[in-house]
Amino acid sequence: MPEKTEAQKRAQKRYMGKLARVEITMTPEKQQRLRDHAEARGESVNGFVNRAIDEAMEREMTAEEAIAKYTERFGGYPAFLLMGASDEEIVAALTACIESGQELQPDHLDAEY
Repeated sequence: MPEKTEAQKRAQKRYMGKLARVEITMTPEKQQRLRDHAEARGESVNGFVNRAIDEAMEREMTAEEAIAKYTERFGGYPAFLLMGASDEEIVAALTACIESGQELQPDHLDAEY
């Protein structure tokens, strides 16, 4: 692989300066399993860990987080949600809408997600 130019080195340093680093501790055996798992899926360890975190956070989303994410995506809050829907129904309905790119309609709360 050719040596990076000074401009490439500066650009990489600027990019890396925008990212946060997190250190985790695990056994060497678990680290090897993690490497093997990521490699088998064509991912870097970093890519796999970030994807796993995103998926876990999405699964564990609270109603307030789902409302905030929906509002950010669609620019408004579906007020009819205040009409007795449970937190679980709100999260399921809003998550489905966010994933599909379709705004929430009142009949979505009756659907099975």
